[in-house]
Amino acid sequence: MDAREPACAEQAELGRLNITVEASPMEEPMSEAAQDDHAPLTPIEKWWRAREYAQDPFCWVNASDIYRINALDPFQTWHIDPSTEDDLGVSPTLDDIMSLGTSEPLIVYAPRGGGKTFYRRFAAQQIRHYSEHSTHRGVVAIEIEDLGEKLGAEPELSGETIARLIYHVLCTELEVSESARGLEHMGATLQKCDEAVKAAGRPMAYVLVDDVRQLFSTNAPDAEKNQRALAALVDFLRQAAGRSAGKPLALRVFLPLALQRAIDNCHLQGDRWPRQRVITWRPRRCQAVAVRRLDTCWTNKKADMAPGLGRLFTTEALTEFEGWLDEIPSVSPRCVIWTLNRLALYACSAGVTTELLGAELWQQFIEQAEWQRDCHPEPEYPFNVQYNLQGIRKFLLDAFSAEELRMLLEFASPDLAEILHELSPNDSKATIVGKIITCCFRRDLMAKLLQEVKRARPEKYARHERDLFKP
Repeated sequence: MDAREPACAEQAELGRLNITVEASPMEEPMSEAAQDDHAPLTPIEKWWRAREYAQDPFCWVNASDIYRINALDPFQTWHIDPSTEDDLGVSPTLDDIMSLGTSEPLIVYAPRGGGKTFYRRFAAQQIRHYSEHSTHRGVVAIEIEDLGEKLGAEPELSGETIARLIYHVLCTELEVSESARGLEHMGATLQKCDEAVKAAGRPMAYVLVDDVRQLFSTNAPDAEKNQRALAALVDFLRQAAGRSAGKPLALRVFLPLALQRAIDNCHLQGDRWPRQRVITWRPRRCQAVAVRRLDTCWTNKKADMAPGLGRLFTTEALTEFEGWLDEIPSVSPRCVIWTLNRLALYACSAGVTTELLGAELWQQFIEQAEWQRDCHPEPEYPFNVQYNLQGIRKFLLDAFSAEELRMLLEFASPDLAEILHELSPNDSKATIVGKIITCCFRRDLMAKLLQEVKRARPEKYARHERDLFKP
């Protein structure tokens, strides 16, 4: 649900029991009544208030819509770390994402609805706090929340265009002059980012990059476009990881879990590569997210009632809910929050006044298709042929000497011959192989390279062919 859609006025689509209630539009995720007791309540807020909740615990489905309400900081208050069972304020995930004091880049993989936006916003908020109240004084957090949308209009997407966009946003946010010179290649552009941070008088800038989905499509005909976007992203990440330590630019890149395998297939073992943090969720940790929201919004702290979902469901209904949760193939916090949001609206539109929701109502609700919107499995992005870079590396090392590799490039097509300019006279065979593979992957020349080596070493190619491609 978009946070600005009407709340209980949605019974037109939810109220399949043919029960109507007075529509009351809600222009914000929560009405002014959440802050002002004299403002009129919407029907869904009345429904929650009748159950002794200060506000609707599930009004915010998407982390991008969350904002502070009076003394309530939803990021601090509602946070549940997926990597631990300890809910006493310790967060290994948040600490790893911030990694204060280190510029080593980090990739954060998470499933859809699994915390990319939440942790991007939460980490930025915490870094800003530390900037004012700790030894990390003066550091700055800059969020790029829609990288895919910003790059979507680029006719020739590459690692360089990603670096230039980050440089542009950095200069804009830091209010420093943006140079048009010295942006010939990615390394130079990232160096310009470092210079911008220093020019602003900041010791470090943490740039948190989120949302690349618009660069990728689930449609099979778009496999070639996906491959180009993947190559650009991998090229940028490799270049970012190859920088020396101690730089003032610290990158934190949040990526869909659905891309992890394809990205891992595209870099060689031994490459300098960003650290990775993979966020995964178990059903009970997703349930804990819902319980935390209910507990913090509950007003009658002295009441002798069951905790968490026991104040919302009967015992039988809670058992049904937990059984459903265990069966969801791709469970995430957003899936659970969305489902409970729609369940409350469903009960509200049906005129349910009982204190606890029963199993019969849950079964009626779960038969609807509405709850499924944010509970789908991870998308599958089609790509062109997936090369096994490790297998190609092993084949080239086995089949050619260093001099033979140079000669292969020299007499190949002009675009492959260009790779010779990347080689140094003293490069070892292993270094030459690494540079050839990297350049061919970046420039979409891998198919041409394999054609050349097959022609030069047909017997050895036949022995290695099964290991040159990913299944």
